[in-house]
Amino acid sequence: MKTRFEKTLDVDHNTFSSWDTASTHTVDKIFSFSEECGNDHILDVINNVSRYIENNQYLVPLTLLNHTHASQYIEYLKTLINFYIDYEMNTIDPQLLTEDLVKFNDSKQVHQAMFLLASHCAISLFKILSEDEQYASFKNISMSYFLVARTVVDKQKDYGPENISKFGMWGIVVRLHDKIARLDNLLSKKRSGFNSVTNETVYDTLMDIVGYSTVAIMWTNSWFRLPLDIDLKW
Repeated sequence: MKTRFEKTLDVDHNTFSSWDTASTHTVDKIFSFSEECGNDHILDVINNVSRYIENNQYLVPLTLLNHTHASQYIEYLKTLINFYIDYEMNTIDPQLLTEDLVKFNDSKQVHQAMFLLASHCAISLFKILSEDEQYASFKNISMSYFLVARTVVDKQKDYGPENISKFGMWGIVVRLHDKIARLDNLLSKKRSGFNSVTNETVYDTLMDIVGYSTVAIMWTNSWFRLPLDIDLKW
């Protein structure tokens, strides 16, 4: 019987002709996974993913999570990113292991699992905050598959492929670390959601976490260097 992870993402062997199509597919898989997880405790979600990669030589970090509601997702986001940095997971970037098929597939599995979990945490956290009176500004905002898919394509149009390709997985992780640190700070009691940079809200930060996770999964599947639709028309 396939785990939830296998049914929604797995080590994907699809091929695409454009960045737009590949990113839309990836975002759809991310939201499908999060929707299927529903309101399950994050430990149950992690255990489901871990069963899929139990024979993998690398690990998805488990942590004793006694936190409830929003804090469990923030704490696990921090656990994921700190694990990645402390264990130098960038050294198993799939793009560096193309000649070793076993390590290549193991690397894809663990990276995709980690970034899928990061996305789920951000999506779940948004849902929780949207029901919190303290974050009334979330009431008329949605975090949907369509909005994230459109945003990642628009950002790729603006930045192009070189900003990510230059540093690979490590560059993605540094950017994601900054977003998670910002989120943690903004949601702390000290900050209470107040942001000094007026055009960067908690909502934008959560969107960015899902966006960078999308890019990371695309990178592992060798889709990141695909041309945009707009470039194929020239």
